[in-house]
Amino acid sequence: MKQVCDILQSNSTGNFTLDAQASALQASIVMRDHQSDAMVITDGDEVVGVLRASDLVHKLLAEDLDPHHTPVRDLMSQNVVYGSSEMDVESVRRLMASHRMTDLPVINQEGYLVGMVNVLNIESASRDQTLPLDRWGETAQNRPLSA
Repeated sequence: MKQVCDILQSNSTGNFTLDAQASALQASIVMRDHQSDAMVITDGDEVVGVLRASDLVHKLLAEDLDPHHTPVRDLMSQNVVYGSSEMDVESVRRLMASHRMTDLPVINQEGYLVGMVNVLNIESASRDQTLPLDRWGETAQNRPLSA
């Protein structure tokens, strides 16, 4: 059975961390540029939270906060649930389902953050598809070409 480390090697997530003092605007730009719905928030080398796109909507927009001056520390979820790079895909799927998560930070055996997986990565790995999924969970050959 595939392990999370296999997914991380084939699906490099690029930049998945942001400093806790970064503004909500900076976070939304990074998330847009990396087509990511979540980022791990750090204070120096310490993981202090996870910021999800839903945090930006439910906390920033709904409370009419200024995205230029609101630090992500004020918006992030502080109770971080991690997966281990050595976990098998089914264990990760159960962990994510039990916490109602779509994105999961991953640590290695030494406790260092090594990446993040999302529910699409997990579903793709569990089906053992040979065609990579795009960020909407569709294979490129099944999507219509733009005119």
